[in-house]
This record gives sequence, C-alpha cells and structure tokens, in this order.
Amino acid sequence: MATYITEATFNKYCRDVTRFLNQNRQLVGWVVHAGSVYKSQQTGDVQNLFQDGADLGSAEANLGAVTANEDWFYDSTLNVTYVFNDAADPDSLVMEAGEGHATFVADIFARASLLVDRELDKSVVTQVPLDRSGNYDELLLQITCYKVAELITSVAAPDLHEFYKNELTNIDGTGFVDRIIAGTLLFDFQNDATDSRGKIRKVAVAGGMELIALRGRAVGVKHDFIQLKIITGGAHGTATYTVKIKDSDGVPKNLAVRTAESLRVDFNPLAYGIEFKMLGDDGDTATTDDEWEIEVKGVQEALDNPTVKSHFAGRGGHFIH
Repeated sequence: MATYITEATFNKYCRDVTRFLNQNRQLVGWVVHAGSVYKSQQTGDVQNLFQDGADLGSAEANLGAVTANEDWFYDSTLNVTYVFNDAADPDSLVMEAGEGHATFVADIFARASLLVDRELDKSVVTQVPLDRSGNYDELLLQITCYKVAELITSVAAPDLHEFYKNELTNIDGTGFVDRIIAGTLLFDFQNDATDSRGKIRKVAVAGGMELIALRGRAVGVKHDFIQLKIITGGAHGTATYTVKIKDSDGVPKNLAVRTAESLRVDFNPLAYGIEFKMLGDDGDTATTDDEWEIEVKGVQEALDNPTVKSHFAGRGGHFIH
C-alpha cells in the first residue's frame, strides 16, 4: 500500500499523540518453564519480542532452540511465549510483544492513507497529484495525519480519539472531510473561481515594494506560473520589470512577454489579461532581482466547487463525478 505521509509529517501535525505510535503490548505473568526458560501464557500472536525496549531479534525455530539469553519462541498451538533469561525474572523487566516501530508505523500510515482515499472519494475530480517539489498537498497531509491519530487513540486515549475524529467529520459538517465533500474547502491542485485571478508567491524579495494586488481573469491559458521580476531597482517610474510565461512547448518562464517595462503606481500589465499593483511605504523602492511567481488557471477551466460535489476515487483508480 502507498502512503501520503512520513513520521516527520505526523510529528508536525499530531505531536500530542506521537507517544501512541508504538502499539506494543506488555506481557506479564512469567513463570519458570524449565531452568532459565520462562513462559507467559495466552499472549496472543507474537511477531517481535522486546525486553526493556530492546528488540530480541527473530524467534527461534522451536522451544528446544531456546538455550541462551535473548532466545525466545512463540508456540502458536499453545498460545504461549517462551524466553531464556539466566540473570533476571522477566516479570522484573518490561517484556513487550509487537511488530516493531518501523513496521507498525508503515502499516498504520498506509492504512490511514487508504481510508482517506475512501472517505474523500465522493468529491475530487482528479487523482491527487504531486506538486512541483514532488510533495502532496499540505491539506491532504494534515487530513491523513489526523486519520492516523484517530486510529491509534481509539483505545489508549478516547478523548483525543474523539477530537481527531471530529476534526475530520462531525454532525455539524464542519470537519475537513465534510467541507471538502461539500466543495467549501479545496486542495491547492483544484480549481476554484479565484484561481483565474492568480495566486501570488514570493520567490526572492529584498526591497520594500510588495506585490499587493491582482485584477482581471486569465484567458487564453489553461495553467501557468508567471514570473514577475524587477530588472532595474528604484521607485515607481524608475524601476522596471520583466514578465515571463511558458513557451509554446510548455516550458515554464521561458518566454518574455514584457521586458524593461516601467513600474507604475497604478495597475501594471502582467499577462493573460491580468494586471498587478506594487506598493510600499513612503520611500520604499523595488530592488533589482526581486521576484514573484503568480500561478494562474484559465477562466474557462472547469471549477471543482461550482456547488456540486465531486472528488477522486483513489490514487490511480477510476474517477467519478
């Protein structure tokens, strides 16, 4: 199974429940079986055995091979776990059964990602794409982290379980999943009515001038990342800028459509019918090589939230609308 998140991502969004990312269970009631071999009965399946947090490694092939410290064996027929210890009674130690941290985390993250797919498969029209940096949408990461938190706290921390469950979906329809299905909350890769006006991102800005407003709607383009760059620093009337869009082959920022254009106080032409305004405090100036990126989607492109519900039917699956 694929997964959307990493442990670092989970720690970012759900630090209060990271302690539950270890679902090992403690084994108690150890008694002497024979010599230095101890046994704990009715333990349930034991894939890994931990002693005071240390992984004791792979199980022995049979009980007869349990002959040295850290040797252990799980008898599935009798549902009994055996361990060799000639230095201490295992009941004086912390003996735990589990899958191991890495295995558990990989499994729970993959299960949560699959459940998120299923819960959202009523609403997004395309499968979830990676962004230009090769990452999933931040909102998708947060939702998946909350799903993991919901899963791992169901028994250990009921209050936290209810909190994260309600953050995803609730009777009032205010959870993340509720709002995505309703079309009132969108992923960045989805298209809404404001995307044709452009979204501003600072690339490198050292001067006092800020790109504060856009107006108009993009026409004649499906999707592009427009580059706006100061090539001569200074105040309005002195500073000049250049604008680059994708070329006919779709290579981004490879076609200059405006070069050495004077920066005006009022709105300035950008591209695709969009204009921009750049202002600062009194005395502020633009600096050479200040750069912004404006992401636009064409006004003619279909919207993902036009009041009807739409979503993806999983990664790589078939899509519904």
